Amino acid sequence: MQHDPIPTERSPQSFDLAGFAKRTVEAGILAARDDKSEMKFRIMLARQCGFLSDDETRLWIIQHDLGAA
Repeated sequence: MQHDPIPTERSPQSFDLAGFAKRTVEAGILAARDDKSEMKFRIMLARQCGFLSDDETRLWIIQHDLGAA
């Protein structure tokens, strides 16, 4: 029985799981925009879990005025 070779390159239509996960986490952060302390908690958790970089975390906090939250 002959099998097709395993492709060595990603196809242009491959699914970006990391990008999907990041967008899902960001949607969860935005879902808490009515509660500033909860939103900041979610941002910090996303940073701790590696979904946001330090710079992205800083931007989220500044953009949503969460410095005192």
